[in-house]
Amino acid sequence: LWDFAMEVTSAAGVAYMLAIACLVAQVVFIGLFMVKYVGSDVLLTLCVEIPLVVHMLLYWRVETAHRSVPVQWAVYSWVHAAKIVVLFCRVAPRLPASTTVQDASFTSFFVQGGPEELFSPSVLTNLLLVTPVFYALLMFRASKSIFRESESKRITVDFVMHYDMLWHVAIDMVDQADMFRFSRLAEHAGPQNALKLDKALVNIQSVTPLLLFLSISLQAQAIPGVSVDEWKIPKAVDMPDLELPSEREERHPSARPKPSERGSVTTSRPVGEVDVGIGKRAISDPHMASAFDAEAGHARQSSVQSASDAGQRSVIGTSSLSRT
Repeated sequence: LWDFAMEVTSAAGVAYMLAIACLVAQVVFIGLFMVKYVGSDVLLTLCVEIPLVVHMLLYWRVETAHRSVPVQWAVYSWVHAAKIVVLFCRVAPRLPASTTVQDASFTSFFVQGGPEELFSPSVLTNLLLVTPVFYALLMFRASKSIFRESESKRITVDFVMHYDMLWHVAIDMVDQADMFRFSRLAEHAGPQNALKLDKALVNIQSVTPLLLFLSISLQAQAIPGVSVDEWKIPKAVDMPDLELPSEREERHPSARPKPSERGSVTTSRPVGEVDVGIGKRAISDPHMASAFDAEAGHARQSSVQSASDAGQRSVIGTSSLSRT
């Protein structure tokens, strides 16, 4: 409990709590729009959204955000993309026209106390604008897990690209919310223009839901899911060729076999291990280890034989010259 209290009071913890609040508020208020203008069947999305909220509550540690946040955002994006199509085609065209700026805002709902003031195009747009806020909070929380506290204080290329993607995707989400005005083109165009451009308006309203669905679905990949395990590429000098038993004995005289053991084929290296430069790599099969030893010994014998042949040829050539 103390760890949870310390976690939620940090910057990443505040972002975590605000993200949950944004998700719950958007689900509840958009659900009211869809139930009123579509029906109670749309509450089927709660079968996915409730487990999503539970998942966010369970994974509250910032150390796991680099793995949990991408999953949460992907599930949210897929469900939200489907709801956007329903809102554009079935809800937004049926909303009453806003008469004044005051009636088209959240302020009228709280000040005047009329629940009907909640169902207006501007309020629906404000609910859609919660999505970029939710995304920004998740990205901030994920950055604390990916770059950690010490690395987040340094400006690196990865750090800049992370927040550059945040702003670009957030701006795209604002454009998506603005595209909802295409659902009421006839209202904005006026009666005369609506009659003249009837086919064009219908074509625009037919293509826009598809574009919204594709763009929001593809944005499910907009949060990086990475592994932060530390690793390094070994240098070439750390990977020499296989070491022969004789070379090992030269470097470690204490590992030389005793005179009584010189006739045996036993070496100072334990069976089942091969030294490949980066520690000892264990080989489970003893025959495989023997094969390594045999191959190394054969390579050394071949090199010695080649050197002796070259020496004999040089001696023969020298004797021939002396006879001449």
